[in-house]
Amino acid sequence: MADDELERLLREVDSALGSPKPTPRQAEGSAPASSAGAAVERGGRGRVRDAFPVAVASGVASGVVVWFLFALLPFVSATSGGLGAFLAGFVVMFVNRLVRRRPPRG
Repeated sequence: MADDELERLLREVDSALGSPKPTPRQAEGSAPASSAGAAVERGGRGRVRDAFPVAVASGVASGVVVWFLFALLPFVSATSGGLGAFLAGFVVMFVNRLVRRRPPRG
């Protein structure tokens, strides 16, 4: 394979994986915009607004699963287990979506 063909294939793979590397022309000219800069431009409210529905969905899914499991076990309370799982799932997903470095897709 020629070097040009290999570089073209690497650029295609990088763009498909969502991590574009600067081409030699981009590296010479200007630096590409960083994802941290894009996150700063988005602002805090936009990130919270995007993270909230995902966190609620994750919390509900984990809460329902744990509630059904705990409903089958006679020695634990299904309600408190479901609420605890909802809270844990919500907090984990909400914090994860807020502190991640790349902006959300879409």
